[in-house]
Amino acid sequence: AYEWLAQYVAKIKKTGNRRWIHILLINWGKAKESLNHYDEAEPIFTQARQNAQPEPLLYCQALTYTAQLYFDWDKPDSLARYLALGEQVARKANDRETLALLRVFRGASRSRADPIETVCADFNDAIRLARNLPNKNALFMALHNRASYCLTDLQQQVVAFDSLLMLANDSTLARNPRFYERTTVYFRSPRPTVLFKLAQLNMMLTD
Repeated sequence: AYEWLAQYVAKIKKTGNRRWIHILLINWGKAKESLNHYDEAEPIFTQARQNAQPEPLLYCQALTYTAQLYFDWDKPDSLARYLALGEQVARKANDRETLALLRVFRGASRSRADPIETVCADFNDAIRLARNLPNKNALFMALHNRASYCLTDLQQQVVAFDSLLMLANDSTLARNPRFYERTTVYFRSPRPTVLFKLAQLNMMLTD
């Protein structure tokens, strides 16, 4: 079904409505990425960035999804480039949500090689940036990743993920995602994600 989005891009471009074009391109690119067709998603996100560039908030979103692409694709050089560009644009636009999300991707990518203190510092910074935002998606992502990457004791992980169950009930996370929503940047279903993790941890503790 997502492939049908491609058929509308050319038609919607004629309207000049950048937000509509943005929604189509981001969802089309996400569909390709979800199937691990990274090389096909890449030019779609390029189009998304080109379309969104005149509008700072849309451009921040496009850069966030581009960073996610290169994180999932394990392309560290490209990831570093778009993390830096995204941070520059987000600071100029005063977009703390984007800054927090980019910190999460940077911390997760550093977990592959850097000391744990460096990784946790990125997640803590993301938590600080996201703490008072009305939308809790970035905060949830940061707390989830800190619990996953920074806590090695299983009991501590259980406590951390138990606390995330309360956050998952927040109205900005608990509702069903719409066709396009920033909250779907990474976790489409936060509560089931946490419950699954808790089930895994408890199985390990009782083994």
